[in-house]
Amino acid sequence: MDDAARVFNVEAISDFKVALAMFVEDARSALTMIDVELRRGVDYITHDRPAYWQSEARRRADGVGRAKENLAHAKTFKAMDGYTPACTEEKKELEKANNRMRNAEQRLQATRHWCREITHEMNEFEGRLSQVTSLLDSEMPKAIAVLERIIKSLDKYLEVDTPNIPKAADNVTSMANPVSTQADKEDKKTTEDAAVEQPPAEEDQPQTRPSLSKPTTRI
Repeated sequence: MDDAARVFNVEAISDFKVALAMFVEDARSALTMIDVELRRGVDYITHDRPAYWQSEARRRADGVGRAKENLAHAKTFKAMDGYTPACTEEKKELEKANNRMRNAEQRLQATRHWCREITHEMNEFEGRLSQVTSLLDSEMPKAIAVLERIIKSLDKYLEVDTPNIPKAADNVTSMANPVSTQADKEDKKTTEDAAVEQPPAEEDQPQTRPSLSKPTTRI
């Protein structure tokens, strides 16, 4: 298996390292903001609302007591004339006071229930948040350090002088026609040898004229 890395753009790795560092900072800011907002909401539900509805329940219970007193006072005052008063208005006020008090008690019970629920969910959230925070604080710096080492290694590699490499076109041509090139060299050598061994043509040789003088005979 080929373990060689195929890197086509070193600048893209540098840009990714910068983007990753920016992401870590943005994520930390977002998590901090979320934690602050959640704690504000939890404090509102677990501290403000119970105290409010507990105070409302006491106040409305006092209202029920006052409505009862008004009803009893109305019955006593009107009964002096010799008839039993209906006290319709006082009874209506007492019924309203009882309804308001029951509503406050229901709200107080619901608030206590949701205080337990939100406390449980907040603990779950803090556990997950700690995992993400650990990832941002420990794993992300390691990843950024790895990218820095990769960039430095690639920069050193690019600084090394590369040997002169033949042009790709020449390599392709020589690899494509190795047999024909050798055959051309052999044909050229055969032609040169034949030209050296072949005698000159007859028309190229100088012609010797016959001698007109008679041969002399020695005695």
